[in-house]
Amino acid sequence: MHAFRRWGITFVNLGALIAIAGIDVWAGQQVSLWVLYVLPVLATTWRLGLGPGVLFSFFAIGLSFAVGCLFGHPFAGLSFFVIASLSRSVILLLLVWLVSRLREKEVVRVHVGRINFD
Repeated sequence: MHAFRRWGITFVNLGALIAIAGIDVWAGQQVSLWVLYVLPVLATTWRLGLGPGVLFSFFAIGLSFAVGCLFGHPFAGLSFFVIASLSRSVILLLLVWLVSRLREKEVVRVHVGRINFD
């Protein structure tokens, strides 16, 4: 993949994460937009691989945590919010790993399908 295309994907998905954080602030503390943070992370993982996916997941986790700390969270105490954030982090990292494995299998399937055995 060309470097220009990789950087384009990176900046588009970074912009999407920042926009989602802005919408999360606007939505208030009673609405969880955690699912929206997952979409750019998984798109990055699918297009760029496991390493960038893990970096994006840490960025998404940090943004979500910062929004919750700075603008309020729906939990009774900070400890509950931290536990919820950690569990979301584990789930997100697991999803990133699963998508990267699925992508590897898809690449192998496509390349094997192109081999001419004649």
